[in-house]
Amino acid sequence: MSSQRRRAQRRSAPIQSPERIKTYVEHRGVEIHIDEIRSNEVGERPHFFEWVAKSYGKVIASGTELDKATAANKAIGAAEVHLAKPYRFKINLCDDGSVVTGDGEYLGSWKRDENGHPSFTPDGESEVLFFEMWIGMLCQKIADWHEARIKSG
Repeated sequence: MSSQRRRAQRRSAPIQSPERIKTYVEHRGVEIHIDEIRSNEVGERPHFFEWVAKSYGKVIASGTELDKATAANKAIGAAEVHLAKPYRFKINLCDDGSVVTGDGEYLGSWKRDENGHPSFTPDGESEVLFFEMWIGMLCQKIADWHEARIKSG
């Protein structure tokens, strides 16, 4: 068989993607994804495990391990570190009514009206600056306001 013919056969050989077996669990509200990756190629590394820990849709940690137990332990460890942080979000609305950045900076206070809609009053002010129907929208407005204050000096 000529070398050109062998090269043509190699180029036309179907490429097999690795087999991916997915596992999903929750640990104290943190999503943990562990995917077992198995190669379909002869002579390739038999398999490994990719893990990802997510909180509110945001990846907080990820990695690759040779065994599932280590992958699970690392993902759970990352979840525990994340959960141990006092302020996990860019803007945190605390149970005591305070509004604090992820770095622990106090920005003001928040409360809900009789319909459950949240509002924000900056530190040192007596008037509500922002009122929203949803907490997420209020937090985004506070974050934008805070970032603009930082930029303006």
